[in-house]
Amino acid sequence: MTSAFSPGPWWGQRDLQTTLAAAPLWSAVPPSVRLRWALPSTGNGPGGALIAHASWSQPGADAVVLVHGVGGSSEAMYVRRASLALWKRGYHVIRLNLRGAGDGLTEAPNLYHGGLTEDLAVAVEALSKDGVVLIRQDNRGLSAARNAGIRRATGDWIL
Repeated sequence: MTSAFSPGPWWGQRDLQTTLAAAPLWSAVPPSVRLRWALPSTGNGPGGALIAHASWSQPGADAVVLVHGVGGSSEAMYVRRASLALWKRGYHVIRLNLRGAGDGLTEAPNLYHGGLTEDLAVAVEALSKDGVVLIRQDNRGLSAARNAGIRRATGDWIL
């Protein structure tokens, strides 16, 4: 039988854990190019544009789109560190700023909120290639997302 986890004296402090997780306070990013995609107009007026930073790897590599959390941007340290780690492993990495975030702040007339689904769809459609399918669906939970993917699947295996 195993005993319950007991953090050491250094790890017992929650604030210290958070501080160490944020270190280093600076992170390199792979070489990137700035991308700009037009957003569709909404009932609130013109759509504006999305800004992303793409770091391309070798031709034929898989692509990863990194999206920041609420109140963040493509320049957040966790996004930068993830970008560098994925790029070093051979992926194309696109750091996406949702509307009104980061250097896209002046490109969109309104801010992103949880009810907007167009931002990621615009980016994925612009980046898509043969074999990539975007399934758009309102937030109905994990089971509904899996079932939607299974309904659209065309291969012999579902992983």
